[in-house]
Amino acid sequence: MAQTIIQLPAANCSINSDMPDRNFSDYYALFLGRFQGQAVYRSLFLFEVPILPSGNIAKVELVLYIMRNDSSDCPKKFSIHRLTESFEQKTVSYDNQPIFDERPYAILTIRDEINTFIRIDITKLYNGWRQGQFPNCGVMLKSSDESRDSLVAFYSKEFENMIFAPRLEVKLRKSLAIEDETRTSNGSNGYSIGNPSEIYFFMGNEYFTDDDLNKALKYYKKAYECFDPGAQYGPKLVLMLVKVLNELDLVEEGLEVISCGLEFYPEFTDLEYIRSELLLSQGKISLAVKGFEKCLAMGDPPSNQRFIPGSGSYRAHYALSELYFELEDYDRAYRYCMEALRLKPDFTEALYKIVPILLEMHNGIGYIKSSVESFFRGSINRSSLMTIADIFIMSRKYDIALDYFVLAEKTDRDSADILYRKGMCLLYLKEFDRAVECFDSVKPGEFYEMARFRIALCEALKGNMYKASQLLEKTNEYKDDDTRTVYKTFVEILEGKKCEPINSNREESGRFVNIIFDLLSIVLTAGPPETFEKSLQLLNLIENDEVLLRLAKLYYSNGYYSLAYQEFMRSIKMFGKIDREGIKMLNRIVSKSSPKHITKEICP
Repeated sequence: MAQTIIQLPAANCSINSDMPDRNFSDYYALFLGRFQGQAVYRSLFLFEVPILPSGNIAKVELVLYIMRNDSSDCPKKFSIHRLTESFEQKTVSYDNQPIFDERPYAILTIRDEINTFIRIDITKLYNGWRQGQFPNCGVMLKSSDESRDSLVAFYSKEFENMIFAPRLEVKLRKSLAIEDETRTSNGSNGYSIGNPSEIYFFMGNEYFTDDDLNKALKYYKKAYECFDPGAQYGPKLVLMLVKVLNELDLVEEGLEVISCGLEFYPEFTDLEYIRSELLLSQGKISLAVKGFEKCLAMGDPPSNQRFIPGSGSYRAHYALSELYFELEDYDRAYRYCMEALRLKPDFTEALYKIVPILLEMHNGIGYIKSSVESFFRGSINRSSLMTIADIFIMSRKYDIALDYFVLAEKTDRDSADILYRKGMCLLYLKEFDRAVECFDSVKPGEFYEMARFRIALCEALKGNMYKASQLLEKTNEYKDDDTRTVYKTFVEILEGKKCEPINSNREESGRFVNIIFDLLSIVLTAGPPETFEKSLQLLNLIENDEVLLRLAKLYYSNGYYSLAYQEFMRSIKMFGKIDREGIKMLNRIVSKSSPKHITKEICP
């Protein structure tokens, strides 16, 4: 385990657009995102940069502890920006906030995390400060889309327990000269001396964040063997041990730990919820149903055992809704989904599910639209219109989504994200000329470069290969060389040219996989069958043993079950690759093996 230097912030503070002249420097929490459609919060940090030997830094991470997550049911993107102007913690406000580089240094996605640490890799930025490439004025964290409700909060350095304060973890390449076991006894691991179980727990956490799951498991087990159930960290230890066991596919052992954990903590609903999910993944449907129903009977756990929001309320209802949807019992799926929304009206996962349920129940589109709108309680503004549009996109109702984007555009003309998403709807609807108009109207910023790639794709799907090639040759418009390489190769394939491998290195090829499958997913919907068949040649131009598994999942998510089955079997036979999600999909295909489920194929 590499030596780690811990740095607390020299300054940290939130700023609030609703109170633009107020300073919050002495507050115990830091806020990010939009709150209830009004206030926009941003957070500022400044860390000192110590003098260290050149080339000795392996990794630098900004570590924050999430203590509030208002929209835990949906992913929220936040961006980190380099400040180009200094700030004073005691006087900074929204009105006098420092200037920052509008280009995001990194994007952080927060989903349902709560009462846990998150990490942001800022190694390059930190090295830039050290090497004098730019002055160290600090960083700003803000929502990537400040028009949407997305409030999260972290403890600040003003909080009484410094364990939860923001920090930089600077990991050095040179390893400590003493063994892990020695560090647990003399406290030189950077933590204060405590009982052995607590130290083992923190060491397990370090290995977990380093993605060394086997070492993490070793220390979580050591901690578990001698821990005091009354200790503050006890519930989190049990949860992390179960999580690592599941990650390592030691499911039965994980189930045993859950059973013991529930003896220690009978009200720990999160454990019952995880057990129900594991039983469901094993195909034990009736036991999973009973488990989720037990979660509802238990209710939400005490605050010190609450890591999965809504495990004893709305989330358990939603789990039952999903389960019954897969069983094609749409009436029950509807009832449980509605109950989840009654308990948490802004539970986006349930909102996204209600549309496919209503479609399967053969409700008219007018009724479905009014039903979805009713969940927003008459507050139809830009944010809600964008959310409703996304809900219909998830159900592939691109024409309906387009209508909502048009309405949203009336409240915010020339908005880059609205124009880009309108363009994507039109692309999926095969209205390529209108899509190009939208993409071409996107101004430089977060969506600009991808909009240029989408224009080239539209031209290629229209058959204008020369124009598509010319667009991709404008190197001044593109910083993402990997995406440009994939798109250029795609056009060359359609032109019938012989293509060189995109990358023949197995490790390096991994970075092209997501780009290729993003492209394939669009072509599968928006392009003719022969174009999609040709585009599959992209998979032969990289070295990656997960491409068949990814292709199977792509077919499955688009309803091509027979093709999905074939690719799952090829992945298993050729690469020995199948994961838990793939097994779940494969089981569903087998259970739905009637002609109506497996005969849908790609056809004109």
